[in-house]
Amino acid sequence: MTYNSVAAIIVAAGSSTRFGAPGKVFEPLLGQPVLEWSLAAHDACPFVGTIVVVGQPSDEARVREACGRALSRAQWLFAPGGSERQESVANGLAAAGPDAELISIHDAARPGVTPGIIAAVAGKAREEGAAVAAVRAKDTIKECDERGAVLRTLDRSRLWQIATPQAFCADVIREAHAAAAREGIAATDDAALVERLGRTVVVVEAEETIAKITTPRDMAALSGMLGRQGARVGFGYDIHATSAERKLFLGGVEFPEGPGLAGHSDADVICHAAADALLGAAGLGDIGRHFPNTDERYAGVSSLVLLQETARILGEAGFRIVNVDVTLIAERPKIAGRVDEMRARMGAALGVSSDCLSVKATTAEKQGPAGRGECMEAHAVALVSL
Repeated sequence: MTYNSVAAIIVAAGSSTRFGAPGKVFEPLLGQPVLEWSLAAHDACPFVGTIVVVGQPSDEARVREACGRALSRAQWLFAPGGSERQESVANGLAAAGPDAELISIHDAARPGVTPGIIAAVAGKAREEGAAVAAVRAKDTIKECDERGAVLRTLDRSRLWQIATPQAFCADVIREAHAAAAREGIAATDDAALVERLGRTVVVVEAEETIAKITTPRDMAALSGMLGRQGARVGFGYDIHATSAERKLFLGGVEFPEGPGLAGHSDADVICHAAADALLGAAGLGDIGRHFPNTDERYAGVSSLVLLQETARILGEAGFRIVNVDVTLIAERPKIAGRVDEMRARMGAALGVSSDCLSVKATTAEKQGPAGRGECMEAHAVALVSL
């Protein structure tokens, strides 16, 4: 299998009926829309050269925004979804074009996919013609009749829960879909269409995090599983003296009432504490190491730029931002009315939903330098995961 030899079809055209709200693939999961988890994983797999996202035509603009945020390497296309999943996949196959050596098909509602399992399934498909990601059955499974009476107990050691990605030699999956269309056959997954041709399909064991989001409860369970994977906590602290000569920026928002804060950049104490906590959680040093006050590139720069750089550094090291909580210690200004604006700007800089950010303030009860208005302090706690 060579680099860029796989065309990946990501199916994101479901109605989300059982989820209880439309567009579940655009819902945030640990600070990132569900669809973007799958996009980023495929982009990070070097064997994937082209990504076709199949979505409802009404969602095309949102899909394009997601691709713009999550993809940096792979080429991508949008294809309209059909009334059923099988039709959506067929549209994706048509959009993928004739040149792909292998076709990998994945449900966007399975955000726990990894570059490793994408590569493993595609590699096995290249050897065998067809392969699927699957999880071993843990519970005893019984076959019952229409009344619910048990007919037999199945051998659990031979049972697998089938998931995605599912990968195929391109000619195999195209033949399977064409035959199903001619004969009016519908199946619950693409591998079943290949099995109808008498072809062998091989399972590749995956982690339980490959689970599908169908209901809000699934979202909560998967959030817990993914959040625990390589979870690490960091603490950040920053302090800056007040300065009447400078403008005051907190959380990326200007407060005209001032006074400002002295520092090399715009001295945004909230952003600095957040960046420090994130870098610490990932074991990547602190803001002084990455943004020293001797570097003229950062002289007077907005601290939102420092947050953007921090997010890039974490991403290159393989970390995902889960959440950040910051507390400002200052007698003034009062920030409560502008917290949502601060969260939105910081979230945009970090590339996460504002729901993943908490910003709050307390006073020093007029005690110490902060209490006398001589400085402002900020404490932050951040959680990141691999």
